[in-house]
Amino acid sequence: MMTTLINEIRIQRIANQAIANRLDQAEWKLAEHRAASIRERNQPPLDPLGATSNPQSTGLFGTPKIPSARSGRYTGENSKRPPP
Repeated sequence: MMTTLINEIRIQRIANQAIANRLDQAEWKLAEHRAASIRERNQPPLDPLGATSNPQSTGLFGTPKIPSARSGRYTGENSKRPPP
């Protein structure tokens, strides 16, 4: 009889440990979910005017920021710069 009680207590301890492990995992997942939710809320809002994500596409007043031959930053075949 004593052996049966000891075995039942051991089985109950194992079950309790399994439940505690599941609870720890659930708390961890909840903490991760809350952190992700906070990160999402802290992201800057999107531009309501629909600005594009390409920083070179438009400048102030929607003017394209394309380097010209005069700026010296563009040296393509259509450039007006004399060859060196």
